[in-house]
Amino acid sequence: MSFDQPTYLLPDNQQEIYLSYYGKEQCAPGQRWPGVRDHYLIVYIESGRGRYQANGFDIELEAGSSFVLFPNTFTVYEADTSNPWAYKWIGVTGSRCDRIMKDCGIRQEKPVIVHSNPHRLSFLYDELLNYEAHHPRPDMLFKSGMLQILLAEYGRDMEYVNDQENEHLPDARIITSKQFMQEHYDKKISISDVANYVGLERTYYSKLFKQMTGTSPYAYIMKLRLDRGCSLLKESNLPIEHIALLLGFNDMFHFGSFFKLKMGLSPLQYRKQHQ
Repeated sequence: MSFDQPTYLLPDNQQEIYLSYYGKEQCAPGQRWPGVRDHYLIVYIESGRGRYQANGFDIELEAGSSFVLFPNTFTVYEADTSNPWAYKWIGVTGSRCDRIMKDCGIRQEKPVIVHSNPHRLSFLYDELLNYEAHHPRPDMLFKSGMLQILLAEYGRDMEYVNDQENEHLPDARIITSKQFMQEHYDKKISISDVANYVGLERTYYSKLFKQMTGTSPYAYIMKLRLDRGCSLLKESNLPIEHIALLLGFNDMFHFGSFFKLKMGLSPLQYRKQHQ
């Protein structure tokens, strides 16, 4: 068994989530850890195999995956007798730790993460673990930043797992893309920008959007612009050229021709009828 003394950090009560301690270990065959903790412990398996037991789960795990020990939950994890695991871990706590973990997709019903790029995760852990060897002075900013990066990586992989398991994923992505367009329709966004945001290829995204909403993403954006344009023409005295720019059009002529095509009136005629 090879064990490095964990690095323990002082509590940082000003942070909503912070790194409490971290370390690594090459376990002995059959090495077993039962217990309950008052914080989150995220364990990345770098090599070997073992077993994880908690909340009704009894899972055999191997290198390239991580498991989570949740606060106030009795957990047992045990190294394989023939190929014991070596792992690295971070202990995490804070006033909003529960909320942030859920935002990352880390929940008790999904305590295991299989990583899409385990080499990157191993590299990030090594950056944290080897920091003291090159920088003897404590640097909480670095460690806080590394925690954020590690959690972002876990969140990415949990999202990937959810994508594979969630039968309603297309609905979720279309809803997210509509929210994105509602937020940014007044900017010069392209359909490719929207598709990239939800992680889909542009042509496939456009086809899926049309199937699920009955309209194209482009038409949806333009309808948002039109509705907002109507409101501004009725409720404000802004010059039409200013409204055009606020809505993401290149100029008032582009806005005017589009508006007349859809409404049958020029923006000025529409304003006169509604003021």
